[in-house]
Amino acid sequence: MKAAAVIGATLLCLCVQNVHSTDADKTDFNEAISLDLVARYNEEQIQEQRQIDLAVAPITSKAELAEHLHSTPRGASPLDVLSPGAKRRFLASLRFGEHGLASYAYDDLEAECTSAQIYRILSLFGVQSGTYLLDGARRSEASDGAFGKLILRSPDNKDAACNGQHTCYHSPTDICTSNC
Repeated sequence: MKAAAVIGATLLCLCVQNVHSTDADKTDFNEAISLDLVARYNEEQIQEQRQIDLAVAPITSKAELAEHLHSTPRGASPLDVLSPGAKRRFLASLRFGEHGLASYAYDDLEAECTSAQIYRILSLFGVQSGTYLLDGARRSEASDGAFGKLILRSPDNKDAACNGQHTCYHSPTDICTSNC
């Protein structure tokens, strides 16, 4: 009788441990699935937001850039916050692909602009979600702090440039956009 009680208690302990272990495994599994679903949802949101940004962007090609530069009165373009040399270098760095701006140099943007100014410039091209990548931007406007906390992160690649074949290559001070 005593032996049966010991065996029964041992089996009960093993069953409880097994159930507990199974619950922990289920919890880990459910957490992994939840994180995967959140990541997929965020990726979908990022892509949808990028499509919206591109759809309303006034500049998605060299021709539209030329038209913007020609038709916009001096001082009315977000690009006008850049010094003449920085503006010239930035414009020369722009590479367009079939889906819009594919890559651009960011060093002059970081050196001369606040995050809010960079956001306005990049909005011209529909790639403003990449503003958070430029953490070296000057801080002077109250709204600048929000750019480091953007919930929808850009799929753009810092220190890379577009080679025109839907791939990015290493290029310090450039950003390769998802339009590449």
